[in-house]
Amino acid sequence: MRALGRLLAAFLLPCASAHLVFGAACTATFKPDIKGGALTVDLSGIPKDAAIFRAELMLRLPGPHTQRSLAPTQVHPEGQPDKPLKFIAPRFVSLDALEAVQAAHNAGRPLALKIGSTAAGVSHLEVSYVGGKPRPDKLPAAANVRAAHRKGQTLITFTEPKLEAFPEFKTGGDVKAFVAEFAKSHPGLALRIWRSAERITPDSIPEAKLVGECAFFSCWNATYHQDETARKPPVLYRVSDLGEPLAWGTGVYAHNPAEAGKAFYAVSVALNGEEDFSQLSATTEPVEEVVGQGEPVLQWIEEPDPKDGWMYRRGKMARLIYTRWEAWPHSSVPNNPIDYLVVLPLQPKPDRPGGEPEYNSFRVDPAPVGLHLHCWGGSLNGGYGWWYNAHRGAVLIASNQIPYDWWTGYHEALRTAKSFGDGHVQPFTMNRMLDFLDWAAKQHAEAPDKVRALWPKLDLTRVFTAGNSMGASGAPMYAIRYGDRIAWAIGWVGVHVPELSPGFRGSYENSYGKRDPAITMPDGKTSPWDYFSDVWWMKQNPKAETGLIIASNGKNDGGIGWPQAVQFARALQETRRPHIYNWGLGGHGTRTLMGSNLDLDVRTDQSLPAFSSCSLDGNIGTATPRPKEEIEAERKRQQEEVAAKKRQEVIVDPFDGDPQGAYNAWLRWHTDDIVDTADAWELTVILLDKAPKDACTVDLTPRRLQKFRTPSGAKFTYTVTDANGGKQLAAGSATADEFDLLTLKQIPLVKGDNRVKVLPSR
Repeated sequence: MRALGRLLAAFLLPCASAHLVFGAACTATFKPDIKGGALTVDLSGIPKDAAIFRAELMLRLPGPHTQRSLAPTQVHPEGQPDKPLKFIAPRFVSLDALEAVQAAHNAGRPLALKIGSTAAGVSHLEVSYVGGKPRPDKLPAAANVRAAHRKGQTLITFTEPKLEAFPEFKTGGDVKAFVAEFAKSHPGLALRIWRSAERITPDSIPEAKLVGECAFFSCWNATYHQDETARKPPVLYRVSDLGEPLAWGTGVYAHNPAEAGKAFYAVSVALNGEEDFSQLSATTEPVEEVVGQGEPVLQWIEEPDPKDGWMYRRGKMARLIYTRWEAWPHSSVPNNPIDYLVVLPLQPKPDRPGGEPEYNSFRVDPAPVGLHLHCWGGSLNGGYGWWYNAHRGAVLIASNQIPYDWWTGYHEALRTAKSFGDGHVQPFTMNRMLDFLDWAAKQHAEAPDKVRALWPKLDLTRVFTAGNSMGASGAPMYAIRYGDRIAWAIGWVGVHVPELSPGFRGSYENSYGKRDPAITMPDGKTSPWDYFSDVWWMKQNPKAETGLIIASNGKNDGGIGWPQAVQFARALQETRRPHIYNWGLGGHGTRTLMGSNLDLDVRTDQSLPAFSSCSLDGNIGTATPRPKEEIEAERKRQQEEVAAKKRQEVIVDPFDGDPQGAYNAWLRWHTDDIVDTADAWELTVILLDKAPKDACTVDLTPRRLQKFRTPSGAKFTYTVTDANGGKQLAAGSATADEFDLLTLKQIPLVKGDNRVKVLPSR
């Protein structure tokens, strides 16, 4: 490797002073002279009669966790503040300097720019032009360029220049080490993608547009196994459904064209930004392109042994692994490959499942769908608890979280040269997960023939989200903000107010930036720290419908934080959301009351009851720390009990309120006899037999109403009847409040079924 590195260095020596690569068409790089806010570039190395067709001021890329400038990027020609240089989409790593460079070159003077603000400074200037002198020694060249279009995305493949012999890679760690050594021996090498409506040749390159750039080894899927990549066998991408894996030495780039039409592609090799277009490799036939997101590519299929199953479920099933090269609005950058997992039950659900049906996976059609969100250190293959509701036919969809944004979104400046002032925090991850769901819903009719029969229809009224820890932070966020799409959510030990998480606020800052008025959501005014706070969102949107939230937190979970959890639980009650919430002293292992199965048939097209202020609820407290003396006395007492073998371990409650408890632990309802018409609303509420008392009182608010309406100020009458004996337990009247919500205050319930009936007052 070192010998080839010296060879490339020798190649550059003849043009080191001007940083030029000569040829009929080439790209030259120029080091700017920067003094204060003034930037100048000597352009005298470009021939006077040269035709300049591209000029980009390349900006330095900030580190991944850098607090970027809050000011917008401001660079303009000296004396022309009304002509600011603009970012070049879709990569946003450079500013378009073509007009300024052409003007300076034509005038025979240096380029002079005024730098007001950038995220991390200026790197260099690249100028592509025709009119240089050809030279005998050439840069290495790509070959065998091919392009295939898939519903808005063109996948370009090519053979990379072979600069090294590939060893046998047994693990991802082997590949990572080889790639690192390659980068040391061949610094500055990159592959560039050019697009044109005409066939691209060295003569026609001025008509083409540079649309992308990638590193060597883009055939390697370095993220599928996430934290286990170094130990697992390497994975190679496929670019067609169930096609052959790309060979080592094959490059791949995904481009989402901004306009439809026929397009040709070419690949050049750049060395520290310099290009020699005399040996372009290009497609010979055009591809017909449309505008769109592209679609996932089916990589491979796995069929676990039905006896062993997968993710605590048995039965015949298929695991389908997909990759989509994400782009805006799913990603801040283009050509961003992210993997997805779909698990389909294949064994039809019997009328009367025998044995232990809750441990099985069954196929139903149409099927509910669960978006499973993994925890920190997890992956699409696990880290979200279980395969939820597989016994009810739920199809599992999972993905790798890249970057770690807690399944929400991140600032569009990330992985670009933008400052925080150049854009907003975007819900990229939410966008891509929901879009993948929409795509999956079409696969029963549109999937390739080889797998179409595996897909059931998906019931989009029965979509849920699930996860734990980081996944439990994301799961309720979807059900709260997309209540029209997510029927219910389940998550244990999640963050619900990112700003108040002691251990993970910094992780959110890596995605959003620190709280500042200059950092907002796309509306230009809402802080992401507010928008992604479940408490803020519910209080700001009291009328918005949310899914059923099933959640839990540990009072002694110091990393996630208890005060933020208390705020979340209280907001669920105060804003009258459908929820079942519990807490305890299990730390980061405090699980929800519901396990891997929810036997309530919750749907987005059916109304939900929101219970609050139940007389059987525990006292969650106010998240006030207990006095140190009290804590130490309790710890000493427990230590003595452990010594006497009266208890197993010492677990001291650090806050006020009950050590463990729940909201709505003992309440359920029937989903098959709900009446929701313009004239009446009826629901059967269940007080579970295992409840600690035979009766209770609770506030009930009908939510997610379909036809029944409760406009502010409207009056209603209601009755509550013991459905078992027919005895009327209560009758009364109620008025809808300013949020168009009707709450029946402290209605009585007895164990078993209780029929609640609400009618408009006549």
